[in-house]
Amino acid sequence: MSSESSSSNSMPSVPKESVTVIGAPSGFESAIVCSILRYIEACEAAVVSGTVPANVYACLNVIADGDVKICGASGESLPHLFLTGPFSSPVKTFASAPLNSLSIVFQPWLLQTWFDLDSGDMANAIIDAAYVPRLNDPAVVDALRSATFDSNLLESALATLSVPLPDPDHEASVMANLLFETQSISGTASRYGIGVRQLERRFVRYFGLSPKEWLRVKRFEGSLVKLADDKESLANVAVDAGYADQSHMTRDYRRTTGFTPNQTREGMNSETPGYWAFKPAKVMF
Repeated sequence: MSSESSSSNSMPSVPKESVTVIGAPSGFESAIVCSILRYIEACEAAVVSGTVPANVYACLNVIADGDVKICGASGESLPHLFLTGPFSSPVKTFASAPLNSLSIVFQPWLLQTWFDLDSGDMANAIIDAAYVPRLNDPAVVDALRSATFDSNLLESALATLSVPLPDPDHEASVMANLLFETQSISGTASRYGIGVRQLERRFVRYFGLSPKEWLRVKRFEGSLVKLADDKESLANVAVDAGYADQSHMTRDYRRTTGFTPNQTREGMNSETPGYWAFKPAKVMF
């Protein structure tokens, strides 16, 4: 065999990651934020490091091919089908290649409606689907796995879950919209005619995070959308997103992503593997 043919048939030494972000299927717009298909081709590199930033959502995750581990954990792999709640800090992972995975991102208050899980208990948590009766049906598992390889099957996979469509005027949605609009916990409580502590308890029940933490992570989310624009200065991104200044944004980014804003921007806008969870900010929000 010639050296040329041997080189062309060898695995690449640098992993290539492709990410596809899909909007909510018709009828699920008030429930599902997006779905993320992630593929890492086979390569010589043993693992690919990645980061999921702090976020206010729940997520149904399918690992159809490959293996993903949480950095700093006991070394055990994540289940191939699992649920997560919102996270107040970043999650670092190692993924083996080749990898095919699907993450369906949805509003956290639906954890109770769809899976009989308490949102307050799901903050910063990962639960194996084996403990979730609705996800134990082989037909559901097969449908979700198939959708990981063919995005056209995503809507039918969701249909196998037989999840009820959410009420767009559900109190959780109204409360979140009002809090985001006013940026004030006391102002939101006043509009509801309840005390601040009662609002906080009710909010945690729906969203897992406290109103203060939720607003902090939502501010980050808004800045991430602006950060995707290479032409926007970091100082302007910080002010527009509601940070006191660029230094404030940098401190919060280290807490929320583990990176500086500039590192985050470079990762989002390059082919660097591991930034898959940041990609929806470029196309969805």
